[in-house]
Amino acid sequence: MKTIFVAVLLCLISLPSFAADGKESAYDRVIETGVLKCGVMLWPPYFEKDAISGRKAI
Repeated sequence: MKTIFVAVLLCLISLPSFAADGKESAYDRVIETGVLKCGVMLWPPYFEKDAISGRKAI
């Protein structure tokens, strides 16, 4: 129990270090460049299909 508490505490303490201070937001970057990049991850059995043909894989 003590180990879990320490692990959660360390995660919470380190979160501010990942914050992007002074950087533009993703929305600002999309508006400025006019390019929206997105990715899709398909995994079985939920959305298994051929990415080229769009047909459902067997």
